[in-house]
Amino acid sequence: MCRMTFLLSRVFLLHSQLLTVYFLKGGIKDGELAQSLELSESEWLEVKIKIPLSDAQIARFIGADDERRNLESVVKSIKKARHEARGKLRKLTNK
Repeated sequence: MCRMTFLLSRVFLLHSQLLTVYFLKGGIKDGELAQSLELSESEWLEVKIKIPLSDAQIARFIGADDERRNLESVVKSIKKARHEARGKLRKLTNK
């Protein structure tokens, strides 16, 4: 089984409109998605209509401030996390 970190699950969900639609069409409710992201349902509904978010928007969303060095660092972490997750997903789908 592949478990994603909290950061990675946020990155995937906030970056992919298709994944969000997939979950919602699959029966997962907005409240459940909000809870998994540690958001109120109203916060989730505001964010949901803006998806897909850019890496910089996700970085700010998860708490990076606008101090250039911190924001760039978080954006790099997001890109790295997404790359690693793709590798894990490939391994799972190739089995």
